[in-house]
Amino acid sequence: MAIIMNYDAFDYGVEPGGLRNKSEIRLLICYILATVNTPLTKEGVINALQKKGLVNYFEAANAFEELVKNNNVELAQDSTDRYVVTDSGRMISMQLDEDLPVTVRESALASTLELIAREKIEKENTVKVEKVDNGFLVKCSISGGEMNLFSFDLYVPDSSQTRLVKNNFHSNPEMIYKVMVAMLTRDYGMIEEALEEVRKKAKRTDLNLKSK
Repeated sequence: MAIIMNYDAFDYGVEPGGLRNKSEIRLLICYILATVNTPLTKEGVINALQKKGLVNYFEAANAFEELVKNNNVELAQDSTDRYVVTDSGRMISMQLDEDLPVTVRESALASTLELIAREKIEKENTVKVEKVDNGFLVKCSISGGEMNLFSFDLYVPDSSQTRLVKNNFHSNPEMIYKVMVAMLTRDYGMIEEALEEVRKKAKRTDLNLKSK
């Protein structure tokens, strides 16, 4: 039987259905770390939960610190900024995760998996920014595992555009590689396929913006 919680946490930025109880927030953090079973940064966990409007940022930060203080969460071995759940935190998650709404658990897990996937993309596909005369040089590299598949340098005039290029590159490096290969090899079928994927993605993005 679920435990009825009192609202004792700030709820600024929390969407309907989000968490407004300190104990539930601590529980959700334990649940996420136990479920994904991957070392994550404190900011990564908090941002993943806040992105879906599940928690207030400052409440989540305080909850994370309390979990560390109580040895429910600890630094991963050989890491200075990535955390894992301890046996006690894992036990808390296993015993009480049903007290969290299913929609909250599913939304938190989906957001965290998105975070892990993006971190993997950013690790394998790098972006370096170099200051040059009158602007910046953005150096992008697409990895194929043990070898560099494709790299390019792009000049942009200001720092805001460097962030735009970096974010768009990391959002879909595979598509960028596919388009460039198609253009360089004059594979018109591949070009049409790539353009169709771009159009579909743009349409989905537009629909998501209109729904907010």
